[in-house]
Amino acid sequence: MKKPIAIIPARGGSKRIPRKNIVDINGKPMISYAIETALKSQIFGEVIVSTEDAEIKEISISFGAKVIDRPDELATDTVFETDVYKHVLSTFDTPPPFFCGIYATAIFIEPHDLIDSFSMIKEDGSADIVMSTSRYQIHPFKALLENDQGYMEMVHPKECLMRSQTYPDYVASNGTFYWCRTQSYLKNPSYYPEKLKAYILPIDKGQDIDEPEDLEIARALKRIKSKII
Repeated sequence: MKKPIAIIPARGGSKRIPRKNIVDINGKPMISYAIETALKSQIFGEVIVSTEDAEIKEISISFGAKVIDRPDELATDTVFETDVYKHVLSTFDTPPPFFCGIYATAIFIEPHDLIDSFSMIKEDGSADIVMSTSRYQIHPFKALLENDQGYMEMVHPKECLMRSQTYPDYVASNGTFYWCRTQSYLKNPSYYPEKLKAYILPIDKGQDIDEPEDLEIARALKRIKSKII
């Protein structure tokens, strides 16, 4: 079987954290961690970065990735990764049967996470997507919403009063990676097809990096994990 590819979307125009995809994380550009993890897994035929940015391109190549130049119309902040994946796949005469979309912010995943999750989609002939997920730190049944009078109301009034050990085991995408079966993805480019499976990561591996405070938490956690105190 043709080896899968990894696709790392990395545009240069992040607004909340300027230059986020290559911001320094304890001495290395952020995107380098995702590239190195993908390469160390040794399951990919190619690790591809999609970018329109010259500096991101140079850094990605220096860490061993192949770069496919992204058209300007796919480099805006309104474009979804799904369109970026389709563009990368269109550059292949015959795309591989599987690909893995990995976020540049996935700095805590390990090679075995990619290997184990790949086994899930490869061994289940019906699965279209294997999504990297984490469990909620606070269960959604505990959600509150402010009403018109300025007071908080339970969003799930019945379930909120149940004993927490009876709650269903909800998980959610943690924005680290997605395994996709290529042909079914091209027919329905969505992260939420009918046949979706979850690969569960511990919360500390799924640390989201969207706001400046997230970045500082990620840097501190990386220092702890790397024993750089």
